Amino acid sequence: MEREVWEGREGPEEPVEERLLWGPPEEAGENVPPSTEGGSESGRASEAPVQETAPIPAAGTWPPPGYPSPLAPPRSRLPGVGLVVALSLLAGLLGGALGGVGSYFLVSRTGLPRVGGVTVVQSRQGGGGSPPFGEVARVAKAVLPSVVEVGTTQGLGSGVIASSDGLIVTNNHVVEGETQVRVRLASGEQLTARVVARDPGDDLALLKVDRSGLPAVTWGNSDELSVGDLAIAVGSPFGFQGTVTAGVISALHRIVPASGNVVLVDLIQTDAPINPGNSGGPLVDAGGKVIGINTAIFSLVQGPGGQGQSAGVGFAIPSNTVVRVIRDLLTTGRVQQAFLGVEGTDVTPEVAERFGVKVGALVTRVVPGYAADRAGIQVGDVIVELDSTPVNTWDDLVIAIRSRRVGETVRVVLIRQGKRLEVQATLAERPSSP
Repeated sequence: MEREVWEGREGPEEPVEERLLWGPPEEAGENVPPSTEGGSESGRASEAPVQETAPIPAAGTWPPPGYPSPLAPPRSRLPGVGLVVALSLLAGLLGGALGGVGSYFLVSRTGLPRVGGVTVVQSRQGGGGSPPFGEVARVAKAVLPSVVEVGTTQGLGSGVIASSDGLIVTNNHVVEGETQVRVRLASGEQLTARVVARDPGDDLALLKVDRSGLPAVTWGNSDELSVGDLAIAVGSPFGFQGTVTAGVISALHRIVPASGNVVLVDLIQTDAPINPGNSGGPLVDAGGKVIGINTAIFSLVQGPGGQGQSAGVGFAIPSNTVVRVIRDLLTTGRVQQAFLGVEGTDVTPEVAERFGVKVGALVTRVVPGYAADRAGIQVGDVIVELDSTPVNTWDDLVIAIRSRRVGETVRVVLIRQGKRLEVQATLAERPSSP
């Protein structure tokens, strides 16, 4: 079937074929998630509540020593970061890739052969040379002990050891519907892990195993990434634990639809091959620091069970987002997302002619009682700047707001009837149904 997907903004775009991979194949047609229509600044129409399925472990020291906290606002966004594609979410669930614009979670089927050791795969898609394999081998040796395989009742995914006392981070879609899962360490030892916290909005979840002295990863600062940097993916694609692939950072600040009405923002794009089973595993830089958690791929090729396979376009949740989510889940058990309270769209040529601006985020709705309303922002305003960060597209505004904290006051620069105005808006927590 086909369905028009508008990717968080008003007005139809070219329809894309939806690949229904929600639940077992025989039930796929019964669980079609709704499309993401309209342009709320969160990038999605509604948000599932964060669920606790077990007591939250002690916060300990988080974020790690030397990690920037609170996170600095991201650098200026690249224009045109929106992307409407047939996506495969990398989680390894048996027949359980989530829907949403033909997305699949990269979850590997059970019952596939298991191979130990490390496989390093050259991933350059022609031109530009190849990754420095000596560097890849050095990084792989350092990172592999901190990567685990996550087994659920439906399939396999990956995870990373976030702290030495047994805290593990993975994708929420890997452990969706589970309260307890199996974790296989790099040594082959299997442990039982509790699902202790979830953040469906960012597709992250925390697991806890009763073990101390585990080799934790080192987190990098994803705001310092550049296109062309080395990117190394580690995980259990198709159940082959300890697989290492290499590529580069292909792009930054991507926005992609995930499951149901959830849209993931500010993603890292890489051509390092990632496949079903890689979900929840790390994307690592040349220094061996984790810069992202692999979560989705663009795929035109179906693999076993109808799952997508790598086509050289993969996506990872940036490490700065992961660290923020872990910190929030450990301290409060939930993740608060900032909310300006507007809906809108890009400045099209028609809008530009009508409103006298070339770029920006056109406001088409103001939610009563929230930050934008209290600040005096009106329908027809074109937002062009947020705290000195240029807003060239609606996606730019979505990413900028999502990077802020609840209660933070931001300076909004807008164009109203040809005049440039500045207002101050104090961000509230995003409601479940704005």
